[in-house]
Amino acid sequence: MTSPQPKRSGQPPLRSWSQLQYNKVHVTFSPVAQRLFWQYEGSFPNAISVMKVSGNAKELEPLFQPSGTSAAEGDGGNGSDGAGTGTWHAVAHEPVTQPPVSSLRAAIEDLDQWESDWLFWHQDHESAEFVTYGDLSDEDRPFAEYADEDGNWEADSDTEFKIRCCGEDRPLRRRGLELEVKPGDGGAFISLRDYIQAVHPWLMSLRDDIVRAKSVARTGGFPSRTRYMVTQGPRHVIEERGMWMDRHGAGRAQPPMPISAGLLAAIQAHREWRNRGFTVPQAGNPP
Repeated sequence: MTSPQPKRSGQPPLRSWSQLQYNKVHVTFSPVAQRLFWQYEGSFPNAISVMKVSGNAKELEPLFQPSGTSAAEGDGGNGSDGAGTGTWHAVAHEPVTQPPVSSLRAAIEDLDQWESDWLFWHQDHESAEFVTYGDLSDEDRPFAEYADEDGNWEADSDTEFKIRCCGEDRPLRRRGLELEVKPGDGGAFISLRDYIQAVHPWLMSLRDDIVRAKSVARTGGFPSRTRYMVTQGPRHVIEERGMWMDRHGAGRAQPPMPISAGLLAAIQAHREWRNRGFTVPQAGNPP
């Protein structure tokens, strides 16, 4: 069994991810973190395996091997919930970042993009429903793009705000969700195990919203059989499993989803739209 990280007695505490970035120190996820085979399903540590070689998903080892099972049985789909006895993979107690950090914030790109994707997809629809800024709560009311001559950032209360279209509500308050992760058991740095143990259940708790966010431009959404993988953090993207497997040398685990010429054209138009610098007006704090 691998041992938890040693304590750093008498040494100054490590800095956080944000502190290092503020001081222009380059921080990345470590090479061992890049070996994760992190399935977006199930529970921790059952859903996670480790690639023997980074970028090659053909050979996997379990992140946690429960007592009494062989390595062949612990392929990431079986195992323990972490409460039982067993053996952790050698990388489990390695730092999740390089250099090690004392805290960091995990985020979800799919949810951060959801509202702008929704607005783009419904931008020309005649069935759109509107309210005015004055009807919105303080949480949801955007600030004006520019301050007025008195320095006021409040937008006119009669400005229209698209709230619903095609039977769907605009996805409000989904951007900017973050989870702060810190070392477990008094450790000095965030280990691979610390990070996944905190982030996996958080991601799973948001699964319905994440799948909806990924389905904005897909009529009928993804089939229920679709499986997903978690990409490298701390700003995670939930990726269709077949695409992830293609990039990691294991081929498609399932047939690719059909995509129409119209959808391809819309995706290209959306990319061009983003490249022109479109942003959704922020609520809560002025620019």
